[in-house]
Amino acid sequence: MPLSAGATSWSNLDPLSDIVACSVLVYSDYRSQGIGRALLEATIDAAKSKGLTRIELYVRTDNENARRLYEQLGFGVEGQLDSSGIWTAIMPIMERPNHAGTELSHQPRTSQHYRFASPEDSEQLAQMNLRLIVDEGHRNLMDIPQLSERMASWLKGEYQAVLFEEDKTPVGYALFRHEPKYVYLRQLFVVPERRRQGVASNALYWLWENAWQPAPRLRIDVLVGNDAGRAFWRSAGFTEYCITMEASAPVTS
Repeated sequence: MPLSAGATSWSNLDPLSDIVACSVLVYSDYRSQGIGRALLEATIDAAKSKGLTRIELYVRTDNENARRLYEQLGFGVEGQLDSSGIWTAIMPIMERPNHAGTELSHQPRTSQHYRFASPEDSEQLAQMNLRLIVDEGHRNLMDIPQLSERMASWLKGEYQAVLFEEDKTPVGYALFRHEPKYVYLRQLFVVPERRRQGVASNALYWLWENAWQPAPRLRIDVLVGNDAGRAFWRSAGFTEYCITMEASAPVTS
């Protein structure tokens, strides 16, 4: 009989990175008893206490029990590692407020700078908006001048935008408006070369702290065909609330 029921190991291999790699082992005689969940929760708490912002592990695609546990704890699929059927699972481990009174702690370390945009930033935002439209597979056919005009109109009205910058270079933005009972996040974009590096997760943390208080919740729209976007939002703690459906007008003869 083993001296312990299981163990986790984790390491922050790159001292300049906020990502921690994790592995989990529970002996076969002790599985399905909540031990794996307890080990992972303890690992997540330990990583939070060190200011780390993301935890990474690998899982076989056919290991349904492990995948179910990881998803319940907030992990989302990052992508398939190779042809052997092993997936990379990623979990942002910053705290995510989803109701009034939730506390935020252990602010992620980041070199990002955030600033509220003005109508003068509309063209810069429109350029990123166009890339977002292409990435999402949206039907919007507007060009940059049209998107810039629309963005300026939004910023003069009920919307606000925050630019994410590194060394004064924009790496993303968020566009949102405050509703009586929630914040509606219309757009969130990160430039491709900075994705999967914690930029969006860090930005969400900053936005909750500096732009969205005291809203009790955040709502977003995600296109059903945007698999990568849906996986990210699930990993950030979001769940489906409603589904928008549409139909084309019938053809008349």
